[in-house]
Amino acid sequence: MIHFTQSCDVIIYLGVHLFKNNRWNRTQKRIASHAASSLHNLFITFNQLDLKTSQKVKLFDSLISPILNYTSCVWGYCSSKEIETIHTKFCRKVLYVKKSTNLNAMYGELGRVPMFIQRKIQMIKYWAKILSKPET
Repeated sequence: MIHFTQSCDVIIYLGVHLFKNNRWNRTQKRIASHAASSLHNLFITFNQLDLKTSQKVKLFDSLISPILNYTSCVWGYCSSKEIETIHTKFCRKVLYVKKSTNLNAMYGELGRVPMFIQRKIQMIKYWAKILSKPET
């Protein structure tokens, strides 16, 4: 369903805000905002349960990562500081480290990669899917 706002500055299609300036900054900020509130709820759950780090990572990957990467096959070529911030916030909280901790060391400790790499992979998979479709 397509929803037009009164000023027609934005079109909302499947929950994605498409702005007429053809930039994805505001869309990424909205996605990060939704993910931040979900991450907060996940942290509350972590405080109530005694979970292993690997279980916390699996919960993040199944609950928060889909929010962060929603429709990224379209906008994934853009760098998104807000989305990476949500991911690093999770990693820091799980490892109990300071903001000054090296990102590469943190990713290595958790066996993770930055979110932009996941978005690039999704874009390639989507492009391959488009190319494999018949022309009709």
